[in-house]
Amino acid sequence: MGTRPECFMAPYARRVKEAVSVPVSTVGRIMTPEDGYEYKRVITPAGTPRKIAVVGGGLVGAETAEYIAQGDCEVTIVEMMGQIAAEESSTVKPFIMEDFTAHNVVVKTNTKVDRITADAVEATETLNPPAPTGRPGAPAPVPAADAPEPETQAISIPCDCVVIASGTAPVAFDTAALEEHGIKVTLVGDCNGKAADINRAVEEGYLAATAA
Repeated sequence: MGTRPECFMAPYARRVKEAVSVPVSTVGRIMTPEDGYEYKRVITPAGTPRKIAVVGGGLVGAETAEYIAQGDCEVTIVEMMGQIAAEESSTVKPFIMEDFTAHNVVVKTNTKVDRITADAVEATETLNPPAPTGRPGAPAPVPAADAPEPETQAISIPCDCVVIASGTAPVAFDTAALEEHGIKVTLVGDCNGKAADINRAVEEGYLAATAA
């Protein structure tokens, strides 16, 4: 669906009064560092890049880094969470990690990108992250009241090309136009609190339709 109610409403204007409940889904927006992502070299580097920083160590970032590293490039993955490829299967992930070792891929976890400059990715690395809990990829645990203050350090990752693979953020959907017609709206997918995968969006849409 579109992100504007009028886009959704237009094709169904004649049926609005008959509608009782509709599921609404939006496509999440790509997350980028606050500063520097407008550099042209992030998308189209000049010449043949040799030092590449991959921002985001999810499935897309990890597999992209694995592919790029096979082209004799120096690759660094920057991931803000405590591990990379958290949702990868336990049968596939070991092979990815072996490939990283074979091609000297540098993995920087617990590291948040602050900005992209003309020749580097500037980031903050947490040296004493909390121990992971729950399933891989689960939200970070809330620090205990007596948890030590995070120890961080600023790092600079030299590069001549940056690949943004930092995932998506949820996009809000204004339900007012639908609700004004007395239509119950169920949010699914990337507009329902947090961005997720297509499987969750399909499941939520199915459950919303069957419950209507």
